[in-house]
Amino acid sequence: MNLALKTADTAIPYDPRKILIVDDEPRMCDSLKALLSSEGYEIHTYNSGKEAIKHLGKNRVDLVLLDIVMPEIDGHRVMDYINSQDTETLVIFITGYASVESAIEALRGRAYDYLRKPFEYEELLKAVKNALDQKRLKSKRNREDHALQESTRRLQVAYDQSIIYAKQLNEEIADRKRTEKALRAANTLIEKTFASLDEAVFVVDPNTRTIVACNPAVERIFGYSEKEVVGRNTEFLHVSRQIYEYFGRKVYCALNARGVYHSEFRMQRKNGDVFFTDHTITEIVDDSGQRTAVVSVVRDIDQRKQAEEALKEAHDELEQRIEERTYELSRTTEQLKLELDERKRARDQIRGLTHQLMMAQESERQRISRELHDVLGQELSALKIGLDTFFDNQPEAPPETRQRLSEFSKILKGAITTVRDLSHTLRSTGLDKRGLVSTVRLYCEKFSRRKRLKVDFFATGIDESRLDFNTKINLYRMIQEGLNNVKKHADANHVTIRLVESFPNIILGIEDDGKGFDVQNRLVSALDEKHMGLGSMKERVALLGGKMRIESRAMQGTKILIEIPFKGQKEWPIRKPF
Repeated sequence: MNLALKTADTAIPYDPRKILIVDDEPRMCDSLKALLSSEGYEIHTYNSGKEAIKHLGKNRVDLVLLDIVMPEIDGHRVMDYINSQDTETLVIFITGYASVESAIEALRGRAYDYLRKPFEYEELLKAVKNALDQKRLKSKRNREDHALQESTRRLQVAYDQSIIYAKQLNEEIADRKRTEKALRAANTLIEKTFASLDEAVFVVDPNTRTIVACNPAVERIFGYSEKEVVGRNTEFLHVSRQIYEYFGRKVYCALNARGVYHSEFRMQRKNGDVFFTDHTITEIVDDSGQRTAVVSVVRDIDQRKQAEEALKEAHDELEQRIEERTYELSRTTEQLKLELDERKRARDQIRGLTHQLMMAQESERQRISRELHDVLGQELSALKIGLDTFFDNQPEAPPETRQRLSEFSKILKGAITTVRDLSHTLRSTGLDKRGLVSTVRLYCEKFSRRKRLKVDFFATGIDESRLDFNTKINLYRMIQEGLNNVKKHADANHVTIRLVESFPNIILGIEDDGKGFDVQNRLVSALDEKHMGLGSMKERVALLGGKMRIESRAMQGTKILIEIPFKGQKEWPIRKPF
């Protein structure tokens, strides 16, 4: 039988240096690229999460410096993509819009680190170095694990082949030449296998713990030559007698239970240095199940242990910094919350005062309306009657004088009509007597006749029994102010007013065919020029907890849409708005 054992290829150490920078600020990308390129890293930059995902889909990247807040695709979605690809790419978040929640979410998303802008370049370089060192150590350990597995496999293959040759030797005892050839081949195979392994291999007598054989790697790792090792008890490789005895108990307990033992242990070199080793110990048994030898594969992991200790210290330092930053963010968040609560209380107080002012204004309107109607209106009416009857007992009065008093009476009649209209405009008594819909319809008809402006009013599904007076009077005043604005500024011929109950809101729409305007500029100029029409409407809407939207373009008219939450019953039949 031909025997062949393929030796493991020597793995080329992998040096992670490829870094991807993703930030929507080009200057930040250029600055970081210049800094990291000077340190010898290979840098690629992108200003959007979409471009970064395309790059990650086609290229291997060791580390990503990733901004959180970006248009279209933010940093968290890019992190989700990296995690979904099951790559070993590390991520360090860099952002200027930090909160406790974003920091926790980033770290929970398998991010390696989290840096808040602005940060010191030394802090960034340290975070990048730690991340790539961790990746480098992980890669090295994977290669070492693979090499150990391959060494163990080759040793097992060699051992299995030796058993096969031994069986052939027993079965073909008559053919001594063939048996001797197979035995020599087995020995040669074992010798080649031993010589090719990078790990130190000891073959130990299970009863005396005496070293029977070893491979050349023993001298490289422990400093002892084969002659200095073979025939000696393994105690000289341990730090002390107590540790030697403890190690033996652990090994033979595991071998009796499972036939294999694996552990990390401190051992001693020839020069006295103590170092960490990784042990894989396997027993060799004969056909009867008796343990004939113990094979120990030892790997030097001292550098890896030192690197792990350094990594642990860096991780502890990072945890401390995260804890400190979390505390700072918590304090900042609490302070912002207090400021927001204070502002909310101030807004609520201003809104309450505004509501009281409007109610006082409404009460004053009622008082002025009564004064106009009951006092001035009555006195003007009495004056007109006096003028009309002034010459009843004076038939000799000149016609010119009668004509002059008649003209005065007509002027006075017009004044009386104006006073009455003003009184009715100021008064809202019709809301209680006729209801909101009837009062608004009557007002629109009078406004249309008086101002010579066509006004159409439509009301759908309004259940006035569930509307409080505050809602009614504010809706009524908003319609008044809306019509007055159209008459004063819109140069319109037609206005349409719609009042609709649509769960969960009452919707008021006012639309005209006037000349339109620039909404933003008009709102600003209205405040500067103290035009209170739109401002008053917005304030009333805010007091009712509603929303107002204005749509207007030059020569295309204006549309005002107001939504007021209905504060009646919780469940309504749903109606579509106009």
